[in-house]
Amino acid sequence: MGEFQSTPTTEQHSGIKKIPNAIVGYSSMQGWRKTMEDAHLITDLLEDKGLIGIYDGHGGIQASQYCANEMRKTLLNSPHFPSSIQESLTETYLSLDSKLKTPEGSKMLADICKTENYDNQMLVNGCCEVAKDIGSTALTLVINENEIVIANVGDCRCLLLKNDNEILQLTTDQKPNVKSEVDRIISNVEGVIRNGRVNGNLSLTRAIGDLQFKKGNDVTKYIISPIPEITTYELDGNEDFLVLACDGIWDVLGNEDVVSIIKEGIESGLKLNEICEQILKKCLSENPYEAPGFDNMTLIVAVFDRAENKWRRCCPGGDVIS
Repeated sequence: MGEFQSTPTTEQHSGIKKIPNAIVGYSSMQGWRKTMEDAHLITDLLEDKGLIGIYDGHGGIQASQYCANEMRKTLLNSPHFPSSIQESLTETYLSLDSKLKTPEGSKMLADICKTENYDNQMLVNGCCEVAKDIGSTALTLVINENEIVIANVGDCRCLLLKNDNEILQLTTDQKPNVKSEVDRIISNVEGVIRNGRVNGNLSLTRAIGDLQFKKGNDVTKYIISPIPEITTYELDGNEDFLVLACDGIWDVLGNEDVVSIIKEGIESGLKLNEICEQILKKCLSENPYEAPGFDNMTLIVAVFDRAENKWRRCCPGGDVIS
């Protein structure tokens, strides 16, 4: 993502939203980076389904914002929606990725550049060309009444707390230290792991975009894969909340640390958005050259409707902030 600013941008964009089956607090912060390349999505999918996503871009905001802008519409139009959320999410990811190879996709990226006030040279040399050097992680979650379905490419992470103290990690950090990912990459004649990075470049193994690593039409042969890991979790009523965050959080805090801070915040009477803000502040490094905590940060906490009474102090009725 480039060099650091001389001082961090610490303004946080946070709030609370109600979606089907959950109430959701969130916050994001640019931090030490010169640009903000995270995007997120919190909305209804259908009357009985909520949709949450975190998209951590690299090379620019374009790919992550494109995912956030287009995910819901593309999912609703998927051939298997709503009969199979799992197949629909996979279809959506592949559709979003392949569209970036088309003039329509290039125009969408160019429009995002204009919205984000990129300079004219960037518009000419960057977004209007095929997305070879930009990409994004994509962690997307559909909440039904009785199950959650997660699609993931990249190294954002989703946790579930249940029974007050049982922490489940529902996603895999898709990085070049995962053996199955390494085996997949080096099976491609052009794929190597060098200095802990894919072809000496990317520190993740799956993403939307990064078309320089996606030659031909067989997606199973791409070095950087857009095929999501799909996880389905059946809800039994003992679930408390979900945590979704980009690696700007996980590079600093472990799973237990994040969940502990959230629980302590709730017990002290903080609202969900305030808890998210507190965690982002805790993660920010004083010196980006000496410690983790220099990256863009986005954190989302979703309390299940069925657990809302237990956690009502953090999400009082009538206090939803868009």
